[in-house]
Amino acid sequence: MQCPECGNEVSERAPFCGLCGIYVGAPDADTDDAPPPMRRRPPPPRGARAAVGADFDERAYSTWSPEPEATPFSALDPVNMTPEDRLEKARCALIGTDIDDYQERFASDSVFNVYGFFLGYLWYSYRGMLGLALLSAFINPFACGIPQFIFIFAGDAFYRKHINKKAQELAKFEPDSDEWRQYAERYGGTSISRAFAFIVIYFGVWFLIGLLFMMLIHLFGGRS
Repeated sequence: MQCPECGNEVSERAPFCGLCGIYVGAPDADTDDAPPPMRRRPPPPRGARAAVGADFDERAYSTWSPEPEATPFSALDPVNMTPEDRLEKARCALIGTDIDDYQERFASDSVFNVYGFFLGYLWYSYRGMLGLALLSAFINPFACGIPQFIFIFAGDAFYRKHINKKAQELAKFEPDSDEWRQYAERYGGTSISRAFAFIVIYFGVWFLIGLLFMMLIHLFGGRS
């Protein structure tokens, strides 16, 4: 006989269609007493039982259904967001570019960052850590270069701490509000202007210190 759903040829002894899995009737059963057609999960693919072996559970396979996909943050109503959702959304906004790469690094507790190693304080300021970069840069000459040594070898560790701290603060704002966006742009993402600001402030401060030092030498040297 033929399957009423897909037209596939079905054996008279088969209660289900081997192609679409619809119930076609029990053998030798009266069609009036047969239960209505019902959907059934297609049989497992060939080789599944052999690949899994004795642990293969056909009943569990027939009743299994895939987990629903997670709703993206952009489609979530801020009112329905859990605290974990708000915190994760804040982290993603603060990281900005290369989210997947840095999330994997954070999950693996990575410490070294190749960009932090070669670019140093420029990378820190580019990634939103301008204040931390300036503080370390000015302390560095008086600490025998130890802060710079630590910074270039522990970029991911400092960045992970920065993101987690700022995400806690950002999660307090209403997601996607003006305050939320301003905070995320100020302390997160990537910005060449922040790296440029680091260069201007760093060399500008040292220029002023040098100028003041020369004025003091000229002032006290002239008296002697």
